[in-house]
Amino acid sequence: ITSLSLTVLRLKKMELSYLLGFRNHRSSIILVVLSLVIILNGQSSFVARVGAESKVHIVYLGEKQHDDPDFVTESHHRMLWSLLGSQEDAHDSMVHSFRHGFSGFAAK
Repeated sequence: ITSLSLTVLRLKKMELSYLLGFRNHRSSIILVVLSLVIILNGQSSFVARVGAESKVHIVYLGEKQHDDPDFVTESHHRMLWSLLGSQEDAHDSMVHSFRHGFSGFAAK
């Protein structure tokens, strides 16, 4: 085998590696895009279901009054308890307590 033949073989090997790499890169991009479409479609369906079926209400109470997150959550439960008349109903209706950046909660 001559040096010219070796050079041609090396070039073909490099070309094949490049094509395979490009193909894998393109496949990866397609896979990422399809995954995002599936995930985002599922999230929009979930948001629509929550809004339509459970009627979750978000209550914004302004700046948090306490630094202890557990105390903030407990104050949210007490507020719901006073409105609903039952501690069990208050705990069951609480969906989320916003207690770090501001004070508020989501309840159904």
